[in-house]
Amino acid sequence: MPSINLSSEVNQIELFTKLLSLTENTLYTLTQVNGQRIFRRAPHAWYGPQPSRNCEVFIGRIPQDCFEDTLVPLFQRAGELYEFRLMINFSGWNRGYAFAMYTTETGACNAIRLFNNYMIRPSWHLGVCPSINNCRIFISRIPATMPSADIVSLLYALTDDVKEVRIRRTAASCAAIVEYHSHRGAAMARKTLVAAATATWGGGARPAVDWSLPQSPQMMRQYRETGRWTPDGGVELRHADEPAAPPSAHEQERRLRLIQAAQRNAVIAAIAEAPTSGNG
Repeated sequence: MPSINLSSEVNQIELFTKLLSLTENTLYTLTQVNGQRIFRRAPHAWYGPQPSRNCEVFIGRIPQDCFEDTLVPLFQRAGELYEFRLMINFSGWNRGYAFAMYTTETGACNAIRLFNNYMIRPSWHLGVCPSINNCRIFISRIPATMPSADIVSLLYALTDDVKEVRIRRTAASCAAIVEYHSHRGAAMARKTLVAAATATWGGGARPAVDWSLPQSPQMMRQYRETGRWTPDGGVELRHADEPAAPPSAHEQERRLRLIQAAQRNAVIAAIAEAPTSGNG
């Protein structure tokens, strides 16, 4: 994914002028609250209950200098929007993800079909999927020298409800996606990991922690190590290139008994079906 220079704050006057055009002569309002900017159908223009959760999609991998003046018209091509929420940081740039709620489930399905892996800029593809409770945390800037087993042990020690840890390494960097059994477990873990001191990780590093965005299959293949921890077995690491572990002696014996039983049954069945010869 290309890099973006976000060294300065957003030109708010220029952006406001662009965003204003979205609400002129339309039935929508635009407000900003709690780190998100909300483009929504005006109360006088909507009758009945809010659309269901099945009408909402999650949009990830948005360029951080891309805003509603581009995104709203794009996603309106899939159907009538009830609401579009773009997450905003303190400098005014977006945080890379948004939620689009349509007036119907058909609109949400169209958005996934049309815009998942949609190239919004050269070499920059959006990720669009049904909106669900996120159970994954993304951790970047992990010290590259930290052993994978130590990363897994630390995450299981610091947080509860961990399902598994996936680790991606390059020569100079390390990142992980931590999957939890529930959204609540992931939310609590995110708070804990954000508050963790630099000394927790060692090497003078303080990793960045945030919700994990939808990842393409190609991207997920870069996470070549998967780790789990159990009280009895400790840390178990599996590398993507490793073959499955050979069966134990007990399992080999069980399989042999099954094969022998199948062979005996086949012989018995063949004898029973063979024609008998008469006497005389």
